[in-house]
Formats: sequence, structure tokens, C-alpha cells
Amino acid sequence: MPAKPIVQVLIAATLLAFASASMAGRAGSKSSSSSSSASSKSSSSSAKKADQEEAKPASKGVSINYSSGSSSSGSSAAGTAAAVAAGAAIGAAAGSAAAAKPSPEEEQKRAEQQRKELEASRLADDKRKAEEARKREEIDRLARAAEEDRKQAERRLVEEKRMKELKRAEAARACVIRPVMSDADIARCR
Repeated sequence: MPAKPIVQVLIAATLLAFASASMAGRAGSKSSSSSSSASSKSSSSSAKKADQEEAKPASKGVSINYSSGSSSSGSSAAGTAAAVAAGAAIGAAAGSAAAAKPSPEEEQKRAEQQRKELEASRLADDKRKAEEARKREEIDRLARAAEEDRKQAERRLVEEKRMKELKRAEAARACVIRPVMSDADIARCR
């Protein structure tokens, strides 16, 4: 937004320069003797045609054509054109500066909107943190459950080993060869 007044002032200064140059050209091209009104009318109409021709190449954007109906004071017409251009530039700059400054209601609406956005982002952040905490707790619970399963599997393996040792020890006690054993019992013990 701050660039708009600067651009407007530059445009106004450019227009002022062209307006001053065309007015000075018209003032210089006029004859110093104003013997007849017909010659002054023809020179003013030729000045108007010159202004129209100058305005044609610049018709891409905004074109301002300053032409005065009288041919008596060329320098005062240039001064008038300069004053009009300067006034327009100042008015445009002041208008854009006034437009750039928001009203108290707009400021209040903007502050309310920012407060709502801040509250919404805070709620979203709290929700995200709660979700992360829930996921962390779930991961911890799963890790504890996996650790418990591993410990149970380890206990099971230890218990199975112990049972095999007990069976082997029992079998070793039962396999004491006695004279009353049959050949099948003796083969089983070996």
C-alpha cells in the first residue's frame, strides 16, 4: 500500500512535465502579434490538434489533455495545468493515505479476526499435543505389553528346561539296572 502514493506522485509529475512542455511549445509557436482573431483561432485549433496527436501515443493508460480555450496567456495556462496536476497528485496521495488508515471499526474487526485465528491455532495446537500424548501412551503401553510377553516367553522356556531336567533326572533314577528288569526295560534305560 505505501507504494501507491509514490507511484501516483510520479505519474502526476510526469503528466505535469508533458503538460508544461506542450503548453510552452504552444506559447512559443504563437505569433507575437495578435492582429486578427482568425489567426488566433487557427493557432488555438492547431494547438488542440497538436495536443490530440500527443495524446494518441500515450493512450495506453490514463491521458490528460489540458487545453485552454484562450490563446492570450500561454505561461499562465501552463501554470494552471501544473497547479491542477499538483493538486490531483496531492489529492490522490492524501486519498490513498486516508484509505490506507483503517477506521476504528475495521481495526476492531481485524483484531477480533486475529484473536479468533489465534484461538483456533491454540486449540489446534492443544489438540495436536493431546493426540501426540495419546500416541505416546499407546506406544508405551504396547512396549510394556511386548516386554511382558518376552518375559513370559523367557519364563516358559526356563520352565520347559526345568521340566526336561526333572524328567531326565527321574528317568535316570528309574533306570537303575536291577536284576529283576526285563530286557525291554534295560533297553529303555539306555
